[in-house]
Amino acid sequence: MSEHITHIAVGEASYRVTSQRPDFSPRMRVAMAAHPAACRLLLPVLVLLGLLPAALSAQLDELQLRDGTTVHGTVRYLPAAQQGLRLRFQSEGAAAVREYAPADILEYRLHDSERTFRTVTVDLPATGQGGAEQTRRRLGEVLATGELELIRVPLTVSEYTSEALGNQPYLYVLRQGEVELVLKLTAIEVYGQLHANPSRFRNLLKYLARGCARATELARDADFQDADILRVLLAYADCQPGLTLELDRSRLRGGMAFDHYLWAGHLDMRDANFSQSQLSLGAGYQLETRMTQRFRRISVLTSVNIIYHSFTPPGERGGVSQSMVRSNLSLAFAPVIDREFTLKLAGGLSSYNALTTNLATASANNYFLLTTDLRLYHKRWLLDLGYEFLPAQNVRRPGALLRLGVGFRLFPT
Repeated sequence: MSEHITHIAVGEASYRVTSQRPDFSPRMRVAMAAHPAACRLLLPVLVLLGLLPAALSAQLDELQLRDGTTVHGTVRYLPAAQQGLRLRFQSEGAAAVREYAPADILEYRLHDSERTFRTVTVDLPATGQGGAEQTRRRLGEVLATGELELIRVPLTVSEYTSEALGNQPYLYVLRQGEVELVLKLTAIEVYGQLHANPSRFRNLLKYLARGCARATELARDADFQDADILRVLLAYADCQPGLTLELDRSRLRGGMAFDHYLWAGHLDMRDANFSQSQLSLGAGYQLETRMTQRFRRISVLTSVNIIYHSFTPPGERGGVSQSMVRSNLSLAFAPVIDREFTLKLAGGLSSYNALTTNLATASANNYFLLTTDLRLYHKRWLLDLGYEFLPAQNVRRPGALLRLGVGFRLFPT
């Protein structure tokens, strides 16, 4: 990277603006000059990706303290089981990260996902599973607001029966006016083994929904998850003219969420045939469909990209130029999920179809490649490292591609 300095005068004042611009290697500069069509294709995407960090730099998380103070900065990562117990927050301009207890906090809001967390008071076991309960303050995520309020509170391993409740270590606080219901998934012992018992929380939902047939019907079969409980509240609100209820309807989509990415990247042909004379660039759109409830580690990736290839086949003097549509379908699994960084491994199939080409061979203009990907997510950014290959490949077309790309999520979730 090289530094570029610009002086801007406004009235009598003068401002010095420093920016970074890429320092291309001589080989890359020659390749770009020789392929102006590829540059024109990718320039708008690259400019947009370059401007996004400056546009986002002013967006900060917001913390409201119980003493009336409002602080802006960045919420730092904590394991899921600890997120109800404390908050790690780095104030704007501060070098140190400070910890806050729920007793210090009214609520905080994440700018990138527009999620809100609020302090609530709940009765929880004092020590170990099944211990005497004590009233404690916890931080929980606000799922619905208005005259009906629903907050999901994460629990620690000592506060729920893990062998019976599996991957549902949380409870819900449901409020309507002066009435507050705590929805828990309790355990029941059957033939010496613990099993989840949803009857109690369903009965509480039916109590709230009494007088509304549709909401009562939904409460009778509700699972202990965001989408099912929110559907009950929404049906109940429809039965009560004038009752206000605000919620994110994307949570009702059967436990699924959709992330839209703008993507740009570089492809390196690893075949010995083409490794000495090549240029491959791409840009396009990616859609990631991910589960938000029980199977939240699973997601489906689809993408459509425009790829520009330039290479010289072995034994030929003239070069090949291709503009291609690349379509991909992959299945991804996330071994690591947290707010700061998420890691996903993906595998699938890519299809390459030529839009423009100077090759007459059909098999070199339309082909499939197997794909493997390592995808690293940080807030709204994506770093994508992939490898595409096909055994027994045609010597007149790429059969092994190393792909490095950067993506940006268009809409916060």
